[in-house]
Amino acid sequence: MIRYLRNSEIDKNSWDECIENAENGIIYANSWYLDIVSPNWDALVMDNYTTVMPLPRLSKFGIHYIFTPKFTQQLGVIGKEISQKIIDIFILSIPQKFRLVNLNMNEHDTIPGGDFTIQKRQNFKLQIDRPYEKILDGYNRNCKRNLLSAEKSKCMISENIGVEEFSKFIKQNVTGQLDKVSAKDFILLQNITTECLKRKRAEIISIRDEIGTLLAAGSFLYSKDRLIFSVCASSPVGKKNHAMYMLVDHQIRKYAGKFAWYDFSGSNIKGVAYFNSTFGAQSAFYHTLIVNRLPLIIKLITGRK
Repeated sequence: MIRYLRNSEIDKNSWDECIENAENGIIYANSWYLDIVSPNWDALVMDNYTTVMPLPRLSKFGIHYIFTPKFTQQLGVIGKEISQKIIDIFILSIPQKFRLVNLNMNEHDTIPGGDFTIQKRQNFKLQIDRPYEKILDGYNRNCKRNLLSAEKSKCMISENIGVEEFSKFIKQNVTGQLDKVSAKDFILLQNITTECLKRKRAEIISIRDEIGTLLAAGSFLYSKDRLIFSVCASSPVGKKNHAMYMLVDHQIRKYAGKFAWYDFSGSNIKGVAYFNSTFGAQSAFYHTLIVNRLPLIIKLITGRK
């Protein structure tokens, strides 16, 4: 039996236990993470929290909708022994009051059946449950050349970076490159990173030059079987010196044999996809579920077909 629960009705302890024990559990679905990115999130819960589906929700102009929060790559149906039938039942159980749904599903979820719109999204994953030397063999020639270039430029790994400096650096080096990045988003990034560090579920790594100038930085999340490369940026000088190659290689070397996967968190962007592939990472797809229950007149007015 699947129940729709409002946020105040959710047993957060039972919820997090489900996420931690699920075959496809992922950090984005933990209650404390959802509390930050979507404070009023609701949920669908099967039986005694054996399988769950978070429903991040908002309302605008009286229309209730479900969305994928910022800094949240995948959600979907999470639990043990998830089948096509269970996924379809969960989706059909989303209350009718939610007139729009645009939600990233889990990469382990099968493509839902029924009259739903599905968009395919690309991720990249590198298997790291083996010695670093074997992983290094899979780097392509350009990747190895850029690593040497970073070393010759005297780039250096630094783990001494605070959340405020990290967030400020990201803001300075991605504004204008990404659409729809607001001031609130950077505050949200600070809050997420602070909480993940507090729970020992994340770390921030940076690359600096000889005098300590920040060239590149990235945050990493620990999630069950994977190390997730969450948010990153390079300065113009960092890009010239290929600092990001050194940063990624450092983390692969550090966690080789300790996680099953290095998760690059995307991307559909051609240049980023190429960067990820140079380390030998392979495509791993997930899907966005789109449901549009808007009345025809509103579809016509808003252009949401």
